[in-house]
Amino acid sequence: MLHALAATQVNEGTEREVFFINQLSSAHVVEYSKSSADFIVDHQYTIEVGGCSKDGKRVAGIANGYIASANEEYVLGNKLPLWLFGFLY
Repeated sequence: MLHALAATQVNEGTEREVFFINQLSSAHVVEYSKSSADFIVDHQYTIEVGGCSKDGKRVAGIANGYIASANEEYVLGNKLPLWLFGFLY
């Protein structure tokens, strides 16, 4: 949708975040986080959405803090592949 509606090049970070929200918002409560991460899901999971180079600094020390990372193939610690969220819709 973003590519069809945008008059200019779509920002990759925006595209990732819109995908994440789209996949979860039909069955979960997704809110913007007031902390350093991107989103809070169901009032308990803190999610930072980013590329494969995203480190865990923004969710470090946060209980239930995860990174939804693009270009990852498998789960590694609290780093989850972004594509897995596509199965939730």
